[in-house]
Amino acid sequence: MILSEISQIMQSAVKNSVSLVDFQLTSLKKMASAAKGNAKHLLITQSAWMIPLTWLGTYAPIYMRRLGLSSSDIGNLASLGIALGSIGMTMGGYFSEKWGYKRTLMTFDLIAWPLSMLLFAFAQNIWWFLAGTVLIQFCNAGNSSWNCLFVGDIAKSKRSYLFTLLQIINVAAGLALPVAGIIVAAFGEMRGIRLLYIIACVSMCAGWAWRQARLKETESAGKTAMRDLDFNFGEEFAKFREGLDKLKARKSLSLIFAVQVLIAFGFGMWNTMYVIYLTDAKGLALNSSAITVFPVTYAVTLVAVSLIIIPLIKQKDYARSFKIVNLAPILSVLCVLAAPKYDMSFVMISSILNGVHAAFFFPFASTYMFNILTPKERSRSLSVINTLILAAMIPAGSLAGYAYRLAPKLVFECALVLFIISAYLVFAKLQDQPAA
Repeated sequence: MILSEISQIMQSAVKNSVSLVDFQLTSLKKMASAAKGNAKHLLITQSAWMIPLTWLGTYAPIYMRRLGLSSSDIGNLASLGIALGSIGMTMGGYFSEKWGYKRTLMTFDLIAWPLSMLLFAFAQNIWWFLAGTVLIQFCNAGNSSWNCLFVGDIAKSKRSYLFTLLQIINVAAGLALPVAGIIVAAFGEMRGIRLLYIIACVSMCAGWAWRQARLKETESAGKTAMRDLDFNFGEEFAKFREGLDKLKARKSLSLIFAVQVLIAFGFGMWNTMYVIYLTDAKGLALNSSAITVFPVTYAVTLVAVSLIIIPLIKQKDYARSFKIVNLAPILSVLCVLAAPKYDMSFVMISSILNGVHAAFFFPFASTYMFNILTPKERSRSLSVINTLILAAMIPAGSLAGYAYRLAPKLVFECALVLFIISAYLVFAKLQDQPAA
């Protein structure tokens, strides 16, 4: 009798496991089916950037500290990068109209990524990082073109699938972090991290070559590309004002923009000092080789939520779920603030909460904005929106560095305030369906 019950339980478990795997595969296939043309090739090559950038996002602050940079230096470099990035975003709209989306993206990606990675790889002091920071920001001039190529030929109903799939690929790159840990352990911190930068350069060049060979210019950009446009600051400023007026005139767009600014600023401060806080004796004093477990946990959580939970949510309930999930950053930062020294458990919970939030936030916010904007508005409006988000974030790095000098936990307390305001706006103001 007991053996029979055990057998039934095992059969039920196997059946449920198979059903879950089938559901996950069906969800993934449904999302992947939306990726056609340019979107497919951009997704195929995304890991060529995201895997090395995930490695370097973890180890770059440690590398900078080993080369003698202070927390203020690191924060100021972050703020400088954001300031230069906002200029690049402003120029992106002009170049996409003059050159088309593909040429704009490929030109600035070639300037930004390989050269900056080589500068960082052989860095000796802050001036090398300064030069690399300037170069890498050229990629921002191609961001709006990347987005327009990504969704230009995709139906509105399938865009959320694309952004969810993009989010999965971006964060799944964190699963490769143990490889970076092995490299750093094998070659030592300095030589190992330098090698990571060289690998990043090679990987990005390969991704660039694939895109150059396979991406196609969209029809809408092709009609306007290669026009004899001369840059006129007054004209560009007028177009920027026009995009800004459209942003202010549309309440739904203004609201999701405000939420993005608050979240971006909060996580901008958080990310600038997070790794340093985890490994610093004034923070949690964790071993640098152990901290890779947190990005991996974040990645696994985000992928699991994206594949299992989000597909179960009906479209009409998505905004409501998004509102609830915006409580996650508040709980997450409280976990970091409450974490005892040398203890990893609270930070692990924080990583899980951030993964849940990210799984909802990026696809919802991106789809929400794209569905409000018309195809003609997207390049210019996205350029304006991204520029303003970056401009608003300019002080984040410097403030984080200064706050860390005063008290390490102050960085996360500031982020907490921003996350609370963001959650209030989402709960009190956000409409379930975007309105003009």
